[in-house]
Amino acid sequence: MPDAMRATSCLVAACAAVLLRATAEMPPPAVDVLVVGGTAKGVSAAVAARAAGATTFLVTSQPYLGEDLAGTLELDAPPETPLEKRLWANATDHAAYDYWPARQSDGIRWIYKNDWWERISEPGRPPSPSDAVWYNDDISYRCVLKKPAKVARVEVIALTTDTVATEGVAAIDNARRAGKRGKVVDSASAALVVKAGPRKGETIELTRRPAAFKIMGDYYRGNAEAISFSADVDAELSEVEVVVRKAPDADHQLVSRIWFHLADASTFDAPPSPLKVKRTFDRVLLDAGVGFLTCSPVRRVLRGEDGQLAGVEIVNRSGRQIIRAKQVIDATRLGALDAVEKGALPVGAKETFSRRVMTAGVKPSAPGLIVEELPGAFPISHTQSSATGRFYRCTFEHPMKNGTFPSFAAAEWAARELTFTHRLMDDADLLVWHRGSGTLAASESPCATS
Repeated sequence: MPDAMRATSCLVAACAAVLLRATAEMPPPAVDVLVVGGTAKGVSAAVAARAAGATTFLVTSQPYLGEDLAGTLELDAPPETPLEKRLWANATDHAAYDYWPARQSDGIRWIYKNDWWERISEPGRPPSPSDAVWYNDDISYRCVLKKPAKVARVEVIALTTDTVATEGVAAIDNARRAGKRGKVVDSASAALVVKAGPRKGETIELTRRPAAFKIMGDYYRGNAEAISFSADVDAELSEVEVVVRKAPDADHQLVSRIWFHLADASTFDAPPSPLKVKRTFDRVLLDAGVGFLTCSPVRRVLRGEDGQLAGVEIVNRSGRQIIRAKQVIDATRLGALDAVEKGALPVGAKETFSRRVMTAGVKPSAPGLIVEELPGAFPISHTQSSATGRFYRCTFEHPMKNGTFPSFAAAEWAARELTFTHRLMDDADLLVWHRGSGTLAASESPCATS
């Protein structure tokens, strides 16, 4: 995970702690149900306990909730629980579609590297029209909606500017100095040709107007303006051709977005981003009235006269605190709460681990490393370099001296060494441990509680 994201996670955790301390004595000395671990299982258990009327509190050693998903980047498993389904649910007023341009881009692709073969618009993403595709002349796109849909309005976003702020277009500047007049970038008009459905064969001209937002981006330094070509359609569409015509006096045009605005918003399933997991879990607990603390590992467990778990002692920047509970739920990622006293978890002589990484075109490679590409496993964008990020699951075996925390830390270190490439863009904070993958080690023993 990039340093900026780690810093953001710590800031969010600190703000959550401040918020909780401002509304109650934190942590409570005793509750009905104490959940240890900020996993999906833990958040679901805490919400269920609170809904049943129990006073409930949750603690986790990680700086955020959702460590089993956001921390490992294991985000593509089909949702099963109500909470997981909430993570996957998305709403959009844009129809999803596939498209094929009539030809390849004639020049540079700006900002987000939206190459000619990539989707111009994706449902559920915020408008980001500063990425655009360069064409020296008119361009047409064949667009096929994922499923026929009632479309209220069709909109095409393009860019226009008469000044350029970078050295990458010196040839254009030279041409203008030689006597060529007109704008550097501009689109004159756009049209929609209906290829299927009730209005098949119809050509609908789109009206040009200024877009309702400004353009951001390094290339234009604020000089570019977005222009919108749109028309009300109010018809069921399945396949269309979109034509965007370059202005006669412009050097080229930059097409940014094609949107099919639905008459009624629809829902679609898509794997969540790590930040969506963290925000959703925070929101779920706060809405349910469940208090929680992050960055608070368990130092020791408390047991009652019957030998059952009766509470924990946690450690954080405020010191050591004891929380007693009638019921303690172990929702740690490794299920290790019961082993805290023993100082170890049962492991084999060798154990299998996996780690997910995203790289800019360089596949991780190391002896004994099994690498599986996972295209489109979760949405993530990077603006650095011109490469497209690829997502990989890297699996390897690691010898385990015992089940102590240092042994697991050594496995984490090995994973970072094995999966590193000079084009690494993102990586999982935490390893996935595939339990029972090896023979039992001579020395059994623990680990951190999440």
